[in-house]
Amino acid sequence: FSQGVIAIRKSAAAKLGNLKAHAGLPSQGPGWAGEWLAFHAVWAYFWCWNLPSKFLVPLTSHIMGSGAPADGMFHSSGDYILLHSVLFFDALVAHVRFDGLSSASLIIEIGKLCGFEEGECVLAWVGAFPSFPVALVTAPTASWKVVDSKTGVVQQGKIDVASLEDPAYSKPSDCKALLAKFQEIGR
Repeated sequence: FSQGVIAIRKSAAAKLGNLKAHAGLPSQGPGWAGEWLAFHAVWAYFWCWNLPSKFLVPLTSHIMGSGAPADGMFHSSGDYILLHSVLFFDALVAHVRFDGLSSASLIIEIGKLCGFEEGECVLAWVGAFPSFPVALVTAPTASWKVVDSKTGVVQQGKIDVASLEDPAYSKPSDCKALLAKFQEIGR
């Protein structure tokens, strides 16, 4: 499955108030518990469940750069809030479309509706790997993109299964190893 993470600068988060949804939009409770249940618990589940999700860790880290939280806790430090693009856009379009394929185009529309400036709302997106029998014939690859809601695609490329299955990248905290490879292939 395609997956995405939307990184929104805390200083611009109030602009999300311009959006109106049929049944409301996902929100985050205060403090550590709200942050954990709203984002990190689901992301940990996706890490184990979905191979493209493993590439979202270094891609999201790349987007945040020096704005990432120094203590690892987004509610207390760091410049960004993080949202699952699939869950966010599913709620926004009245639960009509639960997929990650539309995230790359919808992030541009969110930028227009909310009036985000460049760098205020950025999507890290990873597409799905082809399924059987592709692996019998060739090495499967998936597309990835970094999409700014104001300017469009900033970076894009391909990632292969072998990189995500590398033993040097066996847990989320190892994302710097894959990030180094990403920076080699993504520029």
